[in-house]
Parts: sequence; C-alpha cells; structure tokens
Amino acid sequence: MIALYANLGYNREVKRMRNQKINLLPEIQNRSSVLLYEEDREIEPEKLAAVMEAARLAPSARNLQPWRYIVVQEKTQRDRMVKAMNAVNFWASSAPCLITLISHPPLGYTGEGKCYYLYDCGLSVMSLVIEAQHQELKCRQIAAFEENKIRGILAIPADWQVIVVVAIGYQGDLEREKPHLLKRWGIEAYSRVESRLLNSRTRKTMEEIVSYGKFNNQDTRNNNQTNSKSQ
Repeated sequence: MIALYANLGYNREVKRMRNQKINLLPEIQNRSSVLLYEEDREIEPEKLAAVMEAARLAPSARNLQPWRYIVVQEKTQRDRMVKAMNAVNFWASSAPCLITLISHPPLGYTGEGKCYYLYDCGLSVMSLVIEAQHQELKCRQIAAFEENKIRGILAIPADWQVIVVVAIGYQGDLEREKPHLLKRWGIEAYSRVESRLLNSRTRKTMEEIVSYGKFNNQDTRNNNQTNSKSQ
C-alpha cells in the first residue's frame, strides 16, 4: 500500500511538471551545436576572453581546477588538427577557432577510486559553452580524433590526456554558402551536413530522467516513442 501511494505521488508530480511552463536561462534553452561556421569572421578578443573566463571559474572537486586549455586560431594549425579528426568531423574546418581541453590525473582529485578530474573538466566545458551562447557564439564538441596526432600538433606531453576539442565561432548560413560548400566538400558531404542540421534533435521527457525518493524506470519502456522535440 505504501508503495502504491508513493507511486501515485510520483505520477502526480510528473504530471505537474509536464504541464508546468518552465522558464530557463535563454543560453540554456537556445543552445545548439552547429555544423557550419562563418570561417572568415574572427571571434572578438573580449568575447573569447569571456568564454575562457567562464571555463576558468567552473567548480571542481577540492577546487583543484584540473583543466588546461589550448586555443588555436591560426588556419594552418587548425587544418592540421582537422586532419587528425575522424572523417565525419570534416565540417570543423569552417570553425575559426578550436579550443582543446587537456588534463593530467595528478591535477585533480581521484579519491574513492573515482576520476573526478574528468567530471570537473566536463563542468568547465559546459560553463564555456553556456558563456559562448551568451556571447552569440556557437560551439560543437569533438571527441573523435587521433589523440597522439593532436598531442604532436599542440606539443602536449604523452602523459596528458586530450579530452575534447571545442569548435567555436559564429554560426554560418548553409543556404548562402551552398555553392562554395558544394565545391569544397562535395555533394555527399554537403547533404550529410544539411540532413543533420534540418532534422530536429530530441530530448527525453522529464518522466524518463527524473524520479523522486527512489529509482523509478517505469516510464523508460517506450524510449523511442516518448522523446520530445528540442533544438
């Protein structure tokens, strides 16, 4: 009986959340990852500084701040980095800036057998991404790359971990750039990017990710049918 009442309470709370209008920060509500940038439009120094300051001020276990960033804006070096990425990330060549996050386990807290430094680095990147959105910039995070090649290009020591590369810049106009991109990428690659940009991304419903009091997975049985539209 107690379990029944608890379940009824859970269902009422889920229903209330579903019907409630939730006002979020615009930077969170409107954030999206893009696949095309204005390649020739440089990021203003003050905006780039704000983005990196946001990354610097992120929280971390015991305030150890295990993140280190390498900012690359020079085109030749960017092109070398893109060549070290998996082929699906060819679009990154349009980003005017690539920011690489690296870390070293001794820099962070690794108590209880957990690698907190990786979690902390994720917090720092999310802070960077939200501030970028606030500065009218767009980001896309890239993890598919040959780590040793990135290390070589950026002179990163072998015992440091390359965690992610963040492409950042002003969002490009796919339709306006179409003739140039068709010539540069080819029709097949252009079509892949176009398809990914035009298709709506989805987010799981609140019922699927939130439970109260204890774990409840009764609403995850139809994952593919209950996804909600999002940017």
